[in-house]
Amino acid sequence: MYFGCVVGILVIWKTIKDPSTKIFLIIAIVILAVICGIYYGWKALKEKQQNANIREDITQHSSATPRGLSDPGQRARLEDLRRNSNRASRPTSPAARSLQTSVVRHCR
Repeated sequence: MYFGCVVGILVIWKTIKDPSTKIFLIIAIVILAVICGIYYGWKALKEKQQNANIREDITQHSSATPRGLSDPGQRARLEDLRRNSNRASRPTSPAARSLQTSVVRHCR
């Protein structure tokens, strides 16, 4: 972006003969470069803050047991849900297992 500004200023400097027009166009290019720099800096800052919030949410929810879960019965139900979801995601037929194994081998 700044390289384009420098090139634009050099082109203006070489091609335009009127000094007041030269100064006006050079100032306009510099102001546009500053505005673009501020905008992209603000955008990067907002994205960084949003990524930090997402990272915080992920680390909070990725713990093995939720923080508010202290009842042993609820923990047992949660463990059953995890076991059932793992069991449901595994293929049951030998053909499906064979296909899954070959896909995994191919991806490595």
